[in-house]
Amino acid sequence: MKLPALLPIATLALGTTACASSPDVDCGPITGTIPVADGQATADLARVQVADARAAALAATPGAAVTDVDLDEEDGFLVYEVELAQDRAAFDVVVDAGSGEVLCSERD
Repeated sequence: MKLPALLPIATLALGTTACASSPDVDCGPITGTIPVADGQATADLARVQVADARAAALAATPGAAVTDVDLDEEDGFLVYEVELAQDRAAFDVVVDAGSGEVLCSERD
């Protein structure tokens, strides 16, 4: 059996917190494209619109619905924190406010 076939089993056994619907996206320290100081997350610094952050989060969690979007500072970078719900599960997806890339996705 190939190693990649074992990865989903190992992921479940270890309790990884990535979205079940999306590829694992590490939720370790966030590295974004727009550095900001704590408390200085303002919309005028973002290069990505809220609608684009929502779309990126939805693409990372197919079938989910967005329940909240906040522009915030995470690990010194400007990000959108997108909360989603699907069935009885809740997900948090962190989207880079500079590039629109999904930086982290986890199931609550």
